[in-house]
Amino acid sequence: MRKEDFNTDIAEMIRECRSVTVDYTADGRPQISPYRGIRKGTIEEKEIRKVVRRRRRKKLPKRLIDLCLKIARRLMDEKIKFNMIFGREEVTISFDLDHFVRLYKDRILIAGFNNLNEHPISLIYEFLKEYGEVKILRPLK
Repeated sequence: MRKEDFNTDIAEMIRECRSVTVDYTADGRPQISPYRGIRKGTIEEKEIRKVVRRRRRKKLPKRLIDLCLKIARRLMDEKIKFNMIFGREEVTISFDLDHFVRLYKDRILIAGFNNLNEHPISLIYEFLKEYGEVKILRPLK
């Protein structure tokens, strides 16, 4: 994927701090959708809205948003499936239930990987290192 091919939909969603899921079709094209979370049963969206009250999000630093854009671009170049979930003060990039990267304004935590050379961490480590302190939390055995 060339720089000019980077999907403008995902860039816009990231700039607006909207959580996103990136998957790929059989022919390798990215399929971008809003993050739906993990659900164990069927719950209507109307029921959820009654229970959940939206809290206003703090504005994430521009530097953190720029890092998210760089990471999304690199992962999409390599056709890696991921979720980018925006919280109140952090961003979580999950690859599956046990492997994720959590980005805070002052530090980065990597969980579920044995070392920094594992795929896909090795692809994005240079961006993470430039941003700030990187800690790796080894998986429990």
